[in-house]
Amino acid sequence: MKVKHLFLLLGMFFLFTDLSAQAYMVVRKKGTKRRYEYRAGSYLTYKQKGWDIYTTDRITDLKDSTLVLENNLLLIEQIESIDIQNAATNRSDFLRSAEGLAPVIGIGLMGLDFINHSVIDGNPYTFDERTTTTAAVFVVTGFGLKLFRRKKVHLTKPLFEAFIIE
Repeated sequence: MKVKHLFLLLGMFFLFTDLSAQAYMVVRKKGTKRRYEYRAGSYLTYKQKGWDIYTTDRITDLKDSTLVLENNLLLIEQIESIDIQNAATNRSDFLRSAEGLAPVIGIGLMGLDFINHSVIDGNPYTFDERTTTTAAVFVVTGFGLKLFRRKKVHLTKPLFEAFIIE
């Protein structure tokens, strides 16, 4: 019985010796805690130096300072800018959900006010000043959060850096 366990343990050891931690690329602004992470399998939208267009490609492997993509082999130094809208980030979940939900809440508030005032009470519809102001604040806040969120990182500026952690 003990020999069986020994062979099982040795078999698992030889089977899993090739496993290691997964490498990932970090893009960040120097001096801040905000970071964007790209792992193997995630999509990267980038602009290569000397090109005029952004290209989207899936990362298959990360080695030293090289990105192995499905259709390209790219050094980090060759990247001019990265579109970071779809990157995994340490941004607050509250802010991420607020930028999508705040406009919906504002429009829903106006809809509920319309139903309550016109349909249920039977009055001709007029805009209530307080409800309209509150709904406008929700909509403007939601779109403002989307507008002021960083969308691209320009790696040619010394303020930003990208590196691979293995």
